Amino acid sequence: MHGTTEDRTLLPEHRAETAELRAFLDRTPQAVEPALLRGPDGATHALPPEVYEALMVVVRALSEGKAVTVAPVNTTLTTQEAADLLGVSRPTGIVEAMAGTFPDGLVSGYEALMPAMANDPEDRHVLAAAVRGQHMPSSR
Repeated sequence: MHGTTEDRTLLPEHRAETAELRAFLDRTPQAVEPALLRGPDGATHALPPEVYEALMVVVRALSEGKAVTVAPVNTTLTTQEAADLLGVSRPTGIVEAMAGTFPDGLVSGYEALMPAMANDPEDRHVLAAAVRGQHMPSSR
């Protein structure tokens, strides 16, 4: 067993055993209680749902003859990492995150307030949201 959290690629070296395990897991109904892991010493431990799901993904792929790479990722991501993970551009990811967090922060169809206004084009949404907030009835 490796003690580091680096990327690790697993090759389908034991396809017959993995195929048997997959057949067993496919026949197993969804359980209300967590799956158990039994160690070499006979001790058992309940598997958290995300660990069981990872095990299922790995077993399915290996049984199909595919290699599996386990790549630990920080749960705090940069905007670029989050966009890459979601398969979208960074600007799209930011807009989607803002829409979910600050629905009133997305303003479309606005006109320039002053033609000579020299704010950064990437900050227009902040200005538009501030102006819109001035004209919205207070919820207090």
